[in-house]
Amino acid sequence: MERRSIKQIIADNIKFYRERNNLQKKEVAEYVGVSAASVTHWEDGSNSIDINKLAILCDLFNCKLSEIVTSREELSQEKPLTHDEQQLINDYRDLSPQGQEYIRQTMFLAKQTYKKSSDNSLLEEQSGA
Repeated sequence: MERRSIKQIIADNIKFYRERNNLQKKEVAEYVGVSAASVTHWEDGSNSIDINKLAILCDLFNCKLSEIVTSREELSQEKPLTHDEQQLINDYRDLSPQGQEYIRQTMFLAKQTYKKSSDNSLLEEQSGA
């Protein structure tokens, strides 16, 4: 297996995180303060991104710098999202800010009530088992 350069890993991840966040190149460019062509060049690996701009992208993409500089293969050791989990995320992103806040509050309460325990006794109590 051929090892990819850090430049290509970063390029691939910029595209991955942009698409995951449903952002157009123009939107990313405006946020960072560059042209859409610069974003294209970062994504195809023809130009390297300045570390300060990379930090701005991490803020926009809500990810850590370590995630942008690590290959997707290395990161994929984490459990991937199921279709249902991804759909929940997509639905959440389609909500207004008020709707998102409602979901955050509801999730906070649900985690307190239904959080998995190592022996699942709380879950069994909740279900009446």
